[in-house]
Amino acid sequence: MGCSLGHPVEPRERVIPGLYRCLVPMTILVPQPVGPGGAVQPVPMTYPHGEMYYDASIEPIAICPCGQYAVTVCGNCRRYRCPTCQPAGGQVCVDCAAEIAPPTEGDREGLLARVARIPDPTERLLQAAMVLDQDPGDDIYAALYRVCPFLPFLPGMVYWEPLEPVFPPGPQWVPWDSGMVGRWFAGRAAAQGLRPGFEITEGRVFAQTAYGWRLLAGSTVREEDGFTDTAFLLTSGAVVRAAAPEERRPGMIATRRTEPTGLNLPALAELGGLLGLRLPVA
Repeated sequence: MGCSLGHPVEPRERVIPGLYRCLVPMTILVPQPVGPGGAVQPVPMTYPHGEMYYDASIEPIAICPCGQYAVTVCGNCRRYRCPTCQPAGGQVCVDCAAEIAPPTEGDREGLLARVARIPDPTERLLQAAMVLDQDPGDDIYAALYRVCPFLPFLPGMVYWEPLEPVFPPGPQWVPWDSGMVGRWFAGRAAAQGLRPGFEITEGRVFAQTAYGWRLLAGSTVREEDGFTDTAFLLTSGAVVRAAAPEERRPGMIATRRTEPTGLNLPALAELGGLLGLRLPVA
């Protein structure tokens, strides 16, 4: 049994028991400027098919507790889940999400006190960002320094909202090492089996391919319009921004070049959410 296009069963990738992703290369012609004159010509572009399909010929297909075929694993309870019980893009199932109570107003300091007990400094930083992103204020960096005293201190730092225009454009300094955070996240994601959400192709004919996660408005760079650029965290741990990115198809970003960038505080909070981090028990 194979994909709907009748490709050979190999190469393919096992997602969960009985569910596979077809990795047979497919080539399409994409109009691209070629040569000094910039004439547009069709350029072949190859990418893995990516269709997921079930195959019970090797092993039983994983079943969700509701009785439907599963498509993923809950990051919290580790049970196989169907698209209804864990909608696409969700890191935890509906049942676990219902059990995770959102922080109540006025409880920020109590939550931060629990975060301060986390021994891993990078996990503590991400968890603190998750709490502060839910309840930002003028003291957001002061609160962060109380929880993460290992961060280098810069007096007078002011939090700015990435979705609001801020001038002048350019990079904003943050007290954490975004490269270290990226490498830590990539290692934890690999250990948890967290799949990247995007494919990034780079170069004049988009020959260099990488995979990673897209963090909208997650960069520390403000563009000419005053809004925050998007950051990409690759499976290698690198944190980059793309020059004039184009989404050629769902989940595939094409760009002429990438360059290193930093991660802002909302990006750290989003990474913690992707990993399904949970506060320590009080």
